[in-house]
Amino acid sequence: MSDSATSASGAWSVEQSLGLYGFEAWGRGYFSVNRKGHVVVRPDRRPGRSIDLYEVVQGLTERGITTPVLLRFRDLLASRLRALHDAFAAAIEENEYRGSYACVYPIKVNQQRHVVEHIQRSGRSLGFGLEVGSKPELLAVLAQSRQHRGALQALPFTTADQERFARLAAHSIAEQETIEAADTLPFEEYRKAYLAVEQLSVDGKPVAYPADKEK
Repeated sequence: MSDSATSASGAWSVEQSLGLYGFEAWGRGYFSVNRKGHVVVRPDRRPGRSIDLYEVVQGLTERGITTPVLLRFRDLLASRLRALHDAFAAAIEENEYRGSYACVYPIKVNQQRHVVEHIQRSGRSLGFGLEVGSKPELLAVLAQSRQHRGALQALPFTTADQERFARLAAHSIAEQETIEAADTLPFEEYRKAYLAVEQLSVDGKPVAYPADKEK
């Protein structure tokens, strides 16, 4: 049955899902809904290369892995880096700017090693770099540098240093646990207040959904 026929019969259609959840507004070609009504990811925005998230979750369930899960798509990150580079390159050429542009990723945004390493690998050919704002972040970035890794690993790491870093880590964990303990709002209440269909909007305008159209 076609989507138009489905819609005419009163059942929900793929086009209605796309409009209701604003995929065109925020998906930017990376996220969409397929003909099965499943959310799909297109890591490089090619329509013919998509990953059905419902099927992914089903596959994980069959392996005994239950939600919530965190899925990462490295090609999507590489695509965004390329898009950022190309946008600035086009603007520089269009405005005949004589300077240069160098993008740096502040690792405080996400300090997980595999994320930083992938940004470094994907951005190397584009001239991208990493930005740090503290000594621990500096050490983390130096550890990713082939030029400085050997020298950094050769530095003495005394017992006093180990104890100091352990105290800092314990303090950070304790603070995070305090923050999480203070968050007592049940998820279902949070969902109704902030994630409900009624709260959706595109360009600042509420998204119309079937209940509104019937009134």
